[in-house]
Amino acid sequence: QAAGRPMISIKNVEASNSISFNSVIVDEAARANPLDLLIPMSMGRRRIILVGDHRQLPHLLEPKVEEQLAEKFELEKTQQEMLKISLFQRLKESLQLLEDKPGQPKRVVMLDTQFRMHPLLGDFVSKQFYEIKDLEAVKPGLSEDFFFHDVPGYEDKVCGWINAPVSMGVATRKDGSLQREAEANIIGREARKILSHCPDLSVGIITFYRAQVDTILESLQTEGLAERSDGKLQIAGQYQYTSSENGEERERLRVGTDDAFQGKEFDVVLLSMVRTLPAKIKIDDEDSLNSAYGFLRLDNRLNVAMSRQQRLLIMVGDSSMATHPAALLAAPSISALYSFCQGSHGTVF
Repeated sequence: QAAGRPMISIKNVEASNSISFNSVIVDEAARANPLDLLIPMSMGRRRIILVGDHRQLPHLLEPKVEEQLAEKFELEKTQQEMLKISLFQRLKESLQLLEDKPGQPKRVVMLDTQFRMHPLLGDFVSKQFYEIKDLEAVKPGLSEDFFFHDVPGYEDKVCGWINAPVSMGVATRKDGSLQREAEANIIGREARKILSHCPDLSVGIITFYRAQVDTILESLQTEGLAERSDGKLQIAGQYQYTSSENGEERERLRVGTDDAFQGKEFDVVLLSMVRTLPAKIKIDDEDSLNSAYGFLRLDNRLNVAMSRQQRLLIMVGDSSMATHPAALLAAPSISALYSFCQGSHGTVF
């Protein structure tokens, strides 16, 4: 970290000189806000290498800072939107334009091979979040055999959708966030079934809402997968870690929002949608699309949530969110996932 102890100790030793390195490599550069990113960049004497993905979660800019900037400088809507574009993305686009000039070296490289997930899942992610933005296709680096699993009910499948219709109950608000008990209960039972039958597999449970994380943890407690420690719910000790094929310890079960999952991977991912659609609802403008789909309209969040799995992706939620005509405009990747699950490589319950 640019402000971590190792860097501070170097600064203390070399207080009389400016700190610099021949090469500076910054990981997760797309998530850093401009000022934080400039600190390590300023230490690069000869070359700076930024590694990141602007198609995943955006840079972390404090909402109050955005509000103060907009208020102080009376920024127009276009300028306010530009605040949401990371410095990483700006540099990437600027350097690509520079490459087009005669005699200029190549400065932007896209890593086009993924080793995380089943080729069919990788192809789905590539088409939905990269190729659709005119980026290169992401190719598989490992064969299908590498991602074998025997999860009950999903044999020979790479994806599944467990339908939790609105008749099972709607999402409710808690401390400004959304939660849906019906989905949480389904996920608790499904997680227990997978972990009991497949003790070597890891399971990640992702949602877009903080309140749903707490509701899912309560369901996991009912299933014996979570327990209270110092008044807080956490994954039970025997389900916290497992061993990989090469004997290394790895996380066995985790619950969190998509923000907490960037950079992580699990054999199986259960994704909780939370939102529902009433049987008869009118969605015909931008405001109604936002009201109905919320975070599901944000491609970068969906990209992270749908690309953490290695072997199997399971969506739990109201299928009408995917089948409603508005889904093609509001959240096309949700609609595409439902269609994928209906095919020969998926299943719908």
